[in-house]
Amino acid sequence: MAAAIDEGVGKVRRPELLNKIDVEVGINDALLLTSEDGILTALDDRTLRIWLRRQTGKYWPSVCHTLESSPTALYYYEPSRRLFCGCDSGLIHEFIVADDFNKITLECTYFGHQIRIQAVYFSYRHELLLTVCREKKLNCYSTNPTDDDRKNACGSYTLASMGMSITMDETFRQCFIGDSTGNINFLKLNANNRFEPNKPLSGHTGSVQNLLWDPDTKWLYSGSFDTAVIVWDLAAPQGVAVELNGHSDRLVGISYDNLRKLLLTCSADGHIGVWPMNVKRNETTIWLENDSCQICRMPFFWNIREMWTQKQIGLRQHHCRKCGRAVCDKCAQTRKALPLLGYETVQRICDDCIKTLRNDETVPLASFYDLRQGTIKMDYRQGKKVMMSIGTDRTIKMNFRRENIEFFGKDNAILRGWLYCPSSSSSQSAIIMTHGFSGLKEMGLDEFARIFCCDGNFYVLVYDHQTFGSSDGQPRHDINPYSQIDDYSYAMNYLENRLNNKNISIGIWGTSYSGGHVFVVGKREKQRIKCIVSQVPTISGKNNLARRPQWQKILAEDQHCLYENREYIPIVNQTNENMDLSNSFYHFFVDKYNCNEWINHMTRRSIHLYSQYEPWKSLTDLSPIPLLMIVAKHDTITSTEDQIDAYEKQVLEPKRLVLVEGGHFSVYPNEQSFDIVVKEALDWFIKYLK
Repeated sequence: MAAAIDEGVGKVRRPELLNKIDVEVGINDALLLTSEDGILTALDDRTLRIWLRRQTGKYWPSVCHTLESSPTALYYYEPSRRLFCGCDSGLIHEFIVADDFNKITLECTYFGHQIRIQAVYFSYRHELLLTVCREKKLNCYSTNPTDDDRKNACGSYTLASMGMSITMDETFRQCFIGDSTGNINFLKLNANNRFEPNKPLSGHTGSVQNLLWDPDTKWLYSGSFDTAVIVWDLAAPQGVAVELNGHSDRLVGISYDNLRKLLLTCSADGHIGVWPMNVKRNETTIWLENDSCQICRMPFFWNIREMWTQKQIGLRQHHCRKCGRAVCDKCAQTRKALPLLGYETVQRICDDCIKTLRNDETVPLASFYDLRQGTIKMDYRQGKKVMMSIGTDRTIKMNFRRENIEFFGKDNAILRGWLYCPSSSSSQSAIIMTHGFSGLKEMGLDEFARIFCCDGNFYVLVYDHQTFGSSDGQPRHDINPYSQIDDYSYAMNYLENRLNNKNISIGIWGTSYSGGHVFVVGKREKQRIKCIVSQVPTISGKNNLARRPQWQKILAEDQHCLYENREYIPIVNQTNENMDLSNSFYHFFVDKYNCNEWINHMTRRSIHLYSQYEPWKSLTDLSPIPLLMIVAKHDTITSTEDQIDAYEKQVLEPKRLVLVEGGHFSVYPNEQSFDIVVKEALDWFIKYLK
């Protein structure tokens, strides 16, 4: 599984699962495709497979090519569709992938290794292939088809220890090889394809299993078995190395989003780290060594002379992570995070440094999420904003990006929600969604939005009504349909500005109470809205009130202060003795979702506003906006009869009515009619927004 990438700093957000593939054998390597919704896999059963996403939303192999031994390392250069595959036998195969990804053709087999290939790297600019294997050997091959001897290595270099990872600065032909001892071999590849060694980069204490070169900043990123990530600034005059510490297990994946300047890291215990790299960090402090504490002068346990002189038992040596001095435990008992030094977890700080430590030096910079799954590989594609992770349970999971967003609504109330971003950045269509009477976005809307985004390739904006959930607004839990209607327009403004596109095709979706709102919004915003989906909508507040005697009683009691009484009353209770809403209402809000942010009360004036709300009056003015109305056959909350009557008498073409089984709440996730309604809604949006 992988995390949805948060552009904020110091935030944690739940990853949004896009899809998964359960593989029956061990997975040695995998890569995400850029131009297609697909994955390349190297499997233990000696097969090389290409998985493509089908119309059903599931991934199925389009290619299953069997090799002489298990493929262990992959490199795919998508512009020319060249796939390089290192094998357990030491062979490296070059394939050409067909345009439709339904066939791969063997182009060349490269020799020179006798044992398992650990990593491969292809340079299209220089037509070179670099490979390392377990026999401590680095080979270089010419991949130029006109070279008669390209099957054999044109250059070779013996490493001091087993190579684990490769990357290259192609501008200056500099190669970086991470090895099993923690060193990064720094080699210059000359014009004759001979390796000229430079001083290795030393900083890790465990094998360097991940390397990544960013040609824009000339930074080298390395991830190691020692749980640390080091950023090597090789363009600096003296070279700068900044450690990033936040993981507690070995690194299994590093990717960089150069558009948003984010470093993405993944550790074997399933933790995803998101590090903003446009922040100025300080170089990691060098630890000093001393025979005594550099604050209290007490001797350390190996300083026999001072122990005898002071008649003192020697102490254990520690180090302050801020200044690097050698200190004893008594002089460094404070623990603080130091993000500007790369420490996102709490670290030991000496008594002298804590006196000068500023609050802004401890503010988190990175975000983390625990996938709760062992992970062996991570890959990310910034163009599609999709991350893939390979689990130790032989499961490949893909996730897409969902951002936490906020924008100003009516009366400058800040509305908060989610923006789902499709895999294709060229999408020109968006959907706006809100919940019904007192509902929150966490109550089933995420499943709708995920399907609209992933299967329809739409941007989807989901937000909480003002005074509810994560949105601002006072008094809290005041259900004002007119403010909620106005906020749809503010949401449209936000989308147009955010996507920098005033001509984006916008569809609106509403359910229950907001299912009535979309009628009014459609009438007001005819020039901006391309289509509408309304499920189990409120048609008439007056008609609904006639079926609710307890609400009529409250209305009568408050005749002297209509629209002003902001005292709270419960929305629903388990026995419904004093409520007019059905047991299904209680089950939905309390039993099913049990959302911590949902509170079982509303202002009394919410009922007065409800009683005057007649969204059906806007239906005749919707045309020519296409309207899909989804009605449950046994709806006792908003009345099946009222909905059908309004559709037949008030709505003009183009329109469509879908009747589904069940009651008012049967249209939500994990209920009997959800699959039908989400498919109907998706098809409607695809038809009129594309």
